[in-house]
Amino acid sequence: MDFLYWLQQLRNPVLDFIFENISLLVNQGLLIAIVCYTYWCYDKKIAQKVFLSFCASGIVVQTLKIFCRIPRPWILDSRIQPKPEMMETATGYSFPSGHTQTATSACYSMLDVFKNKIITAILLIFPILMMLSRMYVGVHSPLDVTVSFVISALIVYGIHKILKKDYESNLYKLCFILCIASIISFLYAFYVTTTQCNYELIADCVKNAGAALGYGLGAILESKTINFAIIKRTTKKTILLLVIVLLGALIFKSGLKLVLPDGIIFDFIRYFLTIFWIMYIYPVLFTKYQK
Repeated sequence: MDFLYWLQQLRNPVLDFIFENISLLVNQGLLIAIVCYTYWCYDKKIAQKVFLSFCASGIVVQTLKIFCRIPRPWILDSRIQPKPEMMETATGYSFPSGHTQTATSACYSMLDVFKNKIITAILLIFPILMMLSRMYVGVHSPLDVTVSFVISALIVYGIHKILKKDYESNLYKLCFILCIASIISFLYAFYVTTTQCNYELIADCVKNAGAALGYGLGAILESKTINFAIIKRTTKKTILLLVIVLLGALIFKSGLKLVLPDGIIFDFIRYFLTIFWIMYIYPVLFTKYQK
């Protein structure tokens, strides 16, 4: 905590602006939009690998959160004063860092995609900046961000190596394992909720488990029944395609929240359907429309 307290003494308007905005770059809606564009319009395999890395590392990190149940830094040490405007980004428990996991899995799973040195440098450095930003705003400790970074980087590396050997076959196997892991994570979260803590503290784990199951099951079904190929489209058709995909995802993610009651099971269902729509339901409908 001494390091966080030292960073706290360095705060000023310029650094506040820089690090607060770095933290805000990790956004669910932005990540979904990028994955949708990549999946449908740029490179299907890249999108599959990025999303697989994100979901797999998320399962490990979020399950560790509710297993260890380590409070946020300002609870452990009264000297730490988090930036008030960043408190809403600090949901659930502290260890490990979810923002660091998202940044690391997304950036490092794309390192072999770009040959440009500047882009490669940005992808390498951004997770480090995210780690620093989360400590600077006072919502994570050095242990939180370091463990999350190591876990995510190792998972990305392992997935890359496995998929490189036999992409199609190993993607199926990894997605099957992801489905099992997501169900186990959800069941454990359900157990913890009913016996040990409030649901608000583990909601992120439940949502991640639902998204991971939606991705894993969707990717398996898509590869076995459709296996669509990306085709060249006009700019207007590309925009229309993305609008429909994102609108459907918004309906499942936010629209169902207005209909379904709050709770662990319904949050799991919402996030499952959101990603399952992107990975499988829409590909089925779009393929039939093209035919």
